[in-house]
Amino acid sequence: KLRLAIGGNKLVWNSAPEEGDLDRPMETPKNFDNSSVYGLYLQGKNYISFRDYIKAEEKLSACLVKDPNYAPALCDMAGLKIRQFKYVEAKINAGRALSINTYDPAANYYYALANLKLGLISNAKDGFDIAASGIEYRSAAYTELAKIYFINNEGTKAAEYAEKSIVNNQYNIEGLQLLALIYRRQKDEVKAKAILHTINTIDPLNHFVHFEKYCWDNLLQSKTLFTSQIQSELPQQSFLELAIWYYQLHCNEDALKVLSIAEPNPEIIYWKAFLQNKPVDVSHIQTGTDFPFRDETAAVLEVLIKTNDQWLLKYHLALIEWNRNELAKAKALFMQCTDQPGDPNFYAARAALMNDNAATVEKDLQRAIKLDPQQWRYSKLLAEHFITQKEYTKALDIAEIFYKKHPGNYIIGMLYAKTLLLNKKYPAADAFLTKLNILPFEGATIGRQLYHEAKLMQAVEQIKKHQYKKALQFIEQAKLWPANLGVGKPYQEDIDERMEDWLSYTCLTKLNKSKDAGLLLDRIISFSPKVDNTVRNFLPANDLITAWAIEKTGSMEKATIWLQGEAKLYPGNKVIHWALQVFNKQPGNNLTDEEKDGEVRIIEQLNN
Repeated sequence: KLRLAIGGNKLVWNSAPEEGDLDRPMETPKNFDNSSVYGLYLQGKNYISFRDYIKAEEKLSACLVKDPNYAPALCDMAGLKIRQFKYVEAKINAGRALSINTYDPAANYYYALANLKLGLISNAKDGFDIAASGIEYRSAAYTELAKIYFINNEGTKAAEYAEKSIVNNQYNIEGLQLLALIYRRQKDEVKAKAILHTINTIDPLNHFVHFEKYCWDNLLQSKTLFTSQIQSELPQQSFLELAIWYYQLHCNEDALKVLSIAEPNPEIIYWKAFLQNKPVDVSHIQTGTDFPFRDETAAVLEVLIKTNDQWLLKYHLALIEWNRNELAKAKALFMQCTDQPGDPNFYAARAALMNDNAATVEKDLQRAIKLDPQQWRYSKLLAEHFITQKEYTKALDIAEIFYKKHPGNYIIGMLYAKTLLLNKKYPAADAFLTKLNILPFEGATIGRQLYHEAKLMQAVEQIKKHQYKKALQFIEQAKLWPANLGVGKPYQEDIDERMEDWLSYTCLTKLNKSKDAGLLLDRIISFSPKVDNTVRNFLPANDLITAWAIEKTGSMEKATIWLQGEAKLYPGNKVIHWALQVFNKQPGNNLTDEEKDGEVRIIEQLNN
């Protein structure tokens, strides 16, 4: 399910079908047209469900280019624009959807939210009223109306709409919280505590309940109970969540009361300064431990920066702008900080954002390493930067120096092995991987992939030297799954060994063992690439191997048709399209270094 926190409410939709690798929607026909209006919309919904809002916007934009009046895409685009604080654009998108269907609940809801943020309360009320006609938006719309009336000190109407929101969704926690707050304002302790009891029954871990009890009696015991229940890894976020909820209802005293209880971190200090209209004291703030992400905090920082030129405020605002994909604003804020910060995280973040300026990236990462030479992440980032720039020797030097100082760090060890491979030091990489111990972790296949590449690259070298028996030895070793590399061997039917079979076929053919070689071609062709429950059983580059095998046993035309079918089935997979271009000897078949995997590099080495 997809959950979007907009305007303080949680809206829930069924998400688009999951995908194996986001190439095509699952549960759709194999010949599904991903470039159609509906196909692009479905992909956009899917990316929203994965919280990849940048790609979601790309797909929805492409959908609206094809059909500017496709209402579902207009509504989802309005939601994305609200997330980006682009309320005028959100209003335009929702308004266009309303021009198609005035009573569209989704369009009315987003139209209302946009108008609410723009301060156009009458329009917001109209939108929420009509949005409530749709069952999926009814509870959320009534909650928003209740909040509007509460802010306008219309307690009776606020209570009326809060009760309506609960009628349509008895588990609407925010509606219940609003009722409890209304009753506290009306000093109706009996009703308030009855609502708090209901909330506690539904959500026993709800911190609002304990804070409201503290607001009623102001006893130290109640305060201690409230704070003792916050046991999360980032407790300040629980305090902030609650304080911001009160602030959005113009209950600034309650918000400040929550924050005064919390252990201060930068974000809490910002909010307290904002609510009290006092200067920000950053002298005691510990940097490098907090990374603000809240939209509400962005608005607070924008106010504070007007009277405070501290780099930390600009850095934290830049992080939020970056998260909203406002890259120009984020870059400007980062650059305004110059080289004042003494926090290595700042330089690592700026290097990641300024990835289009190689000199700035290198300088910032070097500065981060100087500030914290023991942190492996900065050395890893610098080595990966040199890999991106195809400066493989520099990458090897960085990885090797750090790994020799920290031989227990298997993450840098894997990077060291990769840089050895990129520098074509295949025997050295092979020997190193026999000694590297990788702790198993989720998706821990990198070590085995490096081992596989090291063995097959040596096999290719032996083939080029006409040492076919030696090559066959390396190929057999490549099929192993060494226990020290952090991953167990899958079931045999889930292993794609088409590359090994093709190299073995090449060797056996040269050794005049045509019968055995022919069996390998049959095995390559019989392999069936598939995605099962989002898990892919094949390596995309190996589709080129299958095409070569079909060409050997059939015709180039059959091979092309098969490979075109794979490319159509997975239109977003660049490696399969690369394979099709290589097979047809078409120009412009280059992948970036980041897009190449070991199989691609092996094929390139084989073809050189």
